[in-house]
Amino acid sequence: MRYLSGMVAGRALLTQSSSTVGYLAAFPVPRASQTSQSCRAVDPSCDVSLMWIGTWGDPEKETMAANKLWVEEGARIISQHSDTTEPQIVFSDNGPARDELTEVELAMVDLYPDNGLGIGYHSDMRELVGDSVLTSVRIDWTPPVDYFVRAGKSANEFNATHG
Repeated sequence: MRYLSGMVAGRALLTQSSSTVGYLAAFPVPRASQTSQSCRAVDPSCDVSLMWIGTWGDPEKETMAANKLWVEEGARIISQHSDTTEPQIVFSDNGPARDELTEVELAMVDLYPDNGLGIGYHSDMRELVGDSVLTSVRIDWTPPVDYFVRAGKSANEFNATHG
């Protein structure tokens, strides 16, 4: 799933003046490298700027990290491996409010005037944030949960009859 979402990001970069995708990761996991590889497969100039935040869902940390990726890294596409909508909202709003930025930060932001885009995680963030979300990585746990519930139920029935 991450590989495919990286391809989506790489394709979207071809329409952007920035070649940077911001990747907001909760914890050190290999998914970030999958995004980097697939993004570069579509756009070899792609640069993935990775930021670890150490939490699955802290809206304040995620907002701060997304703002940093927008301002300091020049990312105009964000992909996330965390649970809140905050990073997507920051990019949907095209970064932090201009009146919150210093002159130096404004100059950095103005280098890449593109609108922000995003790749969500864990839910259909397009439904929650809007059209700036290109796609979302979602895991459907229904099949494995059903399998293990049925397997557990079968084992309990077997033990009850064969004691």
